[in-house]
Amino acid sequence: MSKIVDRFLGDGVAVSERIFYLAIFLSSFFSLLFVSAAVLLRMDYFTVAVYASISLIGTVFFFLQKKIHKEFLLTIIYLTYVNLICFPALLIISPKDLIEIPLYSIIGLVYTLVLLNGKTRIVMYVIQVVTDMGVAFYRFVVMDAPSLHVGPNTTLDYLRIQAAIIITGVLCGCIIRYRHLQLRKEMAVRELATKKAEIVSDAKDMFLVNISHEIRTPLNAIIGTTDLLLDSNASNHIKEKAFNISNSSHALLSITTDLLDFSHMNVDSITPVNVKYDLAFMLNDIINLMSVRLLDSNVEFLADIDPSIQKILIGDSGKIRQIIINMLSNAIKYTKEGFMALNITSEQVADDEIKLKIKVSDSGIGIRKENLDKIFEPYNRSGEMTDRIIEGNGLGLAFCKKLAGIMGGNIWAESEYGKGSAFFFEVNQKYDKEDENEHCGSTKNSDATVCFYIDRTDEEKNIEKVLSVMNIKNIKASSRDEFVKECGLNKYTYYFVLADTYEFIKEKLAECDIDWRKLVIISDCNYSYSGEPIEYVLTKPVSCLNIADLINQTKNFAIRKQLFEGGFDIEKATVMVVDDSIVNLEVAKGILERYNPTVITAYSGAECLMTLQDEHVDCVFLDYMMPGMDGIDTLKAIRALDNPEKSNVPVVVLTANVVSGAREMFMKEGFNDYLSKPIEIDKLEKVLLNNIPSDLVKLKV
Repeated sequence: MSKIVDRFLGDGVAVSERIFYLAIFLSSFFSLLFVSAAVLLRMDYFTVAVYASISLIGTVFFFLQKKIHKEFLLTIIYLTYVNLICFPALLIISPKDLIEIPLYSIIGLVYTLVLLNGKTRIVMYVIQVVTDMGVAFYRFVVMDAPSLHVGPNTTLDYLRIQAAIIITGVLCGCIIRYRHLQLRKEMAVRELATKKAEIVSDAKDMFLVNISHEIRTPLNAIIGTTDLLLDSNASNHIKEKAFNISNSSHALLSITTDLLDFSHMNVDSITPVNVKYDLAFMLNDIINLMSVRLLDSNVEFLADIDPSIQKILIGDSGKIRQIIINMLSNAIKYTKEGFMALNITSEQVADDEIKLKIKVSDSGIGIRKENLDKIFEPYNRSGEMTDRIIEGNGLGLAFCKKLAGIMGGNIWAESEYGKGSAFFFEVNQKYDKEDENEHCGSTKNSDATVCFYIDRTDEEKNIEKVLSVMNIKNIKASSRDEFVKECGLNKYTYYFVLADTYEFIKEKLAECDIDWRKLVIISDCNYSYSGEPIEYVLTKPVSCLNIADLINQTKNFAIRKQLFEGGFDIEKATVMVVDDSIVNLEVAKGILERYNPTVITAYSGAECLMTLQDEHVDCVFLDYMMPGMDGIDTLKAIRALDNPEKSNVPVVVLTANVVSGAREMFMKEGFNDYLSKPIEIDKLEKVLLNNIPSDLVKLKV
C-alpha cells in the first residue's frame, strides 16, 4: 500500500499530478459506491455491466498503451465499443422519459473530440451521428412514441443518472490523462529531435564554412594569378589560355557557392538584396562562363537577348545569376549534342518596372510528363535510366525554386521526352527613371557599320538578325574574295569573320593593306592566334551584348589590354596585407599594386602588430583564418593599442567565408569592411575608396 501511495502521491510526484491521481481515486470510489447502491436497489444489471465495462476497458487501455505503444489502434477500438455499441444499447433500454438519453450522444462526441484528430475525428463523428440517429429513430418511432414527461420519477432513476455522470467523469479523467501523457511524450520526442537537428545543422554549417575556406583559398590564388597574367604584357595566346583557366576556376567557385546556399535554403532569414546592377554585364559574364564549360562538346550555345531590355535594373542580381547558371548547367548536363539556347526578353508591367523573362531550352533527352513536377524537389531519383531526372538534378533546381519564390518570381519547365526541354524563369525588376534610356543593346556610336562574311547559314542569319535588331547598318559579303576586297576599301567600322575562315584568307588580308583594328574574329573562347595585330575577338555566341561592348569599347576579356585605364591612384597611401599564405599575399599585393600604393605584407597576427607599431599604415587587409591569432583576435589586439593613430586604423577582413550572414558577423566584431576571396576588382575598388583617406586618393583623367 505504501508503494502505491509513494508511486502516485509521493514527494517525487508533481503537485498537479498528485491532485489528478487523488481526483481519479475519489471519482472511482464514489462511482463504485453508486454502482453498488444501484445493484442493491435492484437497478437493471445490464446497465450496471455496461457502465462497469466502459470504465474497466478505458482504464485497461489507458495502462496498456504505455506498454504496446499502439495508441491509435486502441483509441479506435475503444471509441467503437463505447460510441457504436454501449451507448446505442443504453439508449434502446432506457426509459422513454429519462433525461440521461441525450447525454449518451453528447458524451460520445466529447470522447471523439478528445481522443482523435484531423480527418479520423470527422469520420468518427459522421459514423456516430448516423448511428445515433438510426438508434433514436428505432427507439422512439419504431418501438414506441416517447412520453412528454422528461424528468426522473424514482430514486432509482436519480441513482442511474448520478452513476452515469460520475462514471463518465472518471472515464473522461482517464482519457484526458491519456492524452496528456501522449502529448507530453510527443513533445519530448520533438524537442529531442529538434536539439539533434540543431546540433547536426551547426556541425554541417561549421563543416561547410571550413570546407568553403579550404576550397576558396587556393581558388583565390588561381584566379588572382590568372588575372595578373591577363593584365600583363604576355602574348595573346598565353592570355587566352589564362582566361580559360580563370573561367573554369570561377565555375568551380560558383559550385561551392551553390552548395553553401543550398545548405541554407530552409533558413527563413534568406531575403532579397535589392540594389542596382548591370544586367548586360551579368549576362555577358554568365555566357562567357558557360562557353568555357561547353568547350570540346558537340553542343552549340545560342544566345538571343532582346536589345531593348533595360540595362540597369534594381534587384538581387546574385540570386538571379545563380538561377540562370543553374538552369544552363542543367541543360549542359543532359545535352550531349545539338543546341542549348538562352533567351532573354522583358515585359513592361509599370512605369518603373519590368518583368524579366528568361528561357533556357535544349535538345537533350527531355523529361517525362509525370516527372515535370518532381524535378524541383531535392534529391529526386527515377527508375528509368533514360530519364534526365536519374542523376538527381533536384539540388540545383530545388534551390532555384526557393530563390525564385523569395524574390516573388516563378520558375517552371516544359518538355517533350526524347526531344528536349525548356525552363522558364520570370521575376519583376524595377529601374530608376534616370536609367530608362540605357538598354542592353544601346550603342554610343549610332553611325557604326559592319561588313561580315559567315560561311555557315545558321550563324550568318543570327548575326544578320542581331545587327538588324540593333539598327546597325550591315552588309554581308557573298564570298571570301568579296570580303577581302571590302576590307581593303576600309569603308566600314568593323569587319566580322569566323576564325576558321580567317585562317584561309589572312595572307590575302595582309596584302590588301587592311586596317587590323577593324577586323573582328568570331570564335570559340579557346581560339588563339599569334603574329597578327588583331584587335578584337568576339566569343560565341554572338549577341547584342558583345556587339554592344565592341562598339562601345567596353573592356572585356577580348580587349583587356587597357582594362584598368582611368580609375584612381593611391600612390601616397600605405596598405598592409596580412595572410598566412605566401601565394595569397603575392596575389593580393599584385592586385593592389595596380593602384600604386606602398604595400607591406605580414604572415601572422603577431607580425602585423609589430609592423603596425613601427610603420604608418592607412589600411589593413586582414585574413580571418590564420594559425595562432586569427583575424578577430588580431583585430582586438589592434584596437587595444595605446596609440589612437594605430588602434583606429581601418581594418578590412579578407576571407573565403561567404556563408549567409558572414559579412554581418564580421562587421559586428568591429571590422571596418569586408572583402571576400577571390578578390573582385570592383569590390576592391569600393573598399579602397571607402577606407583610404580621401586626400590620398588621386582620380585619373
